[in-house]
Amino acid sequence: MASARGLTLNDLSWHEVNLTRREANITLQIDVIHTTRSLLPGRFFELNIHYGVFIGGQGDFNELFLGHTDYLRGCMADIIYNGARVIEYAKSRKGQSEATAVTWSCSPEFDATRSTEVSFVEDGAFTAIPRPIPRSGSKWEFELKTGAESGLLLYNTGQSSYADYLGIELFEGKIRLLMNKGNGPTELIHGTPVADGKWHRVAVDFNPSGIGITVDRQEKTITLPSGGNRYLDLADTLYIGGTELNKRARALGKGLKSGDVSYKGCLRSMLLDNKELGLPDVKISQGIVVGCVWGFPCIEADPCVPEAVCSQLGVSSFKCDCDQPLCIKSNYAEDYKIYSRANLPVNLEILSLSPLVLSEGGHVLVTSDNIAMVLDIAKYGVEEDGVIFTLVTPPTYGTLALDLLTTRTEHSFTLQDINRDKVMSSCFHGRRILEPTSVGS
Repeated sequence: MASARGLTLNDLSWHEVNLTRREANITLQIDVIHTTRSLLPGRFFELNIHYGVFIGGQGDFNELFLGHTDYLRGCMADIIYNGARVIEYAKSRKGQSEATAVTWSCSPEFDATRSTEVSFVEDGAFTAIPRPIPRSGSKWEFELKTGAESGLLLYNTGQSSYADYLGIELFEGKIRLLMNKGNGPTELIHGTPVADGKWHRVAVDFNPSGIGITVDRQEKTITLPSGGNRYLDLADTLYIGGTELNKRARALGKGLKSGDVSYKGCLRSMLLDNKELGLPDVKISQGIVVGCVWGFPCIEADPCVPEAVCSQLGVSSFKCDCDQPLCIKSNYAEDYKIYSRANLPVNLEILSLSPLVLSEGGHVLVTSDNIAMVLDIAKYGVEEDGVIFTLVTPPTYGTLALDLLTTRTEHSFTLQDINRDKVMSSCFHGRRILEPTSVGS
């Protein structure tokens, strides 16, 4: 049985579905008002569940009577099967329940529009969009923001019976296009660097007679040799931002330098042949976040002192390495984190810092909102009074008053002092930014 003819549920709205069986009578009700009824044939009314209940897909269950079914891409809530709350049961992993590729909240992806920005944040990130490419070629337009020198932007494997394929990637911070229409690969690299943490508009044209790349209105094209195959025979799925694990070796073998490297950065304003392309068109997604969450402080803000080397950490943080006690500029006024020295086996995230801005004559407590301990110090046997902060560079304006520590000539205070509201910042002349400068324990 099926829902009423003409009723569609793939409209990104919530729908209420009730399926009930009373002996041979089956009723399917959708949104209360759409009802379909059917009658089970035969004389047996008992429903025996031997293999369990599968939600959203069939896992490794492969009985032939089910046929081939796609996995659900979407959200489900309040699933009740014979009185059992299935989601809660699976979430708690009770009994033999399993959950694979599931999040326990409805992803913002399903509320996104085609104009919504997308961030590729994880190793192995990609999206797959079912979209046939005409044999005469297409034009893909998009905007990107990245600091990565390499990464796969678009990949089409081509049809299995043909040698055709298409790949667009970042190579040494520039846009590289590689296409084969069956006569051998053709490469085009645009000379404009785009891995600078700024938004760039890119357009890529590909057809059997030529290919072209436009970056910020600067165009570069080449004409393909005449003769040979007249058409471009590609597959019906576009992989954007990366590709599936089982396709990466093939992409590398075809000559894509980033065949196994996912793009790290943001994409927006995608058009394919002048038609919007975005999250509502995605069939499979992995390792992405809705909205542009990437920030590139090393490029955008230059937070380190001249002698330091700045390196990106995660999607929006940074690390300054130098031989001085203070590697971050004293006037840097954005949130940042402090990491352990590089001679440890791993870089441990120690502190999260949020600079405190004061106006003239202002007084405010320095709290854990400004200096937050990220490292689990208890794991290393360190108490709060064992984490000591030392003021290396005195404030340009005002003072840092330590309630119980006025006798301490070394201008130090502890994590315990902060958590007990014993550290006060005051500004006497002009606007002041308080920034902790050195940590010891």
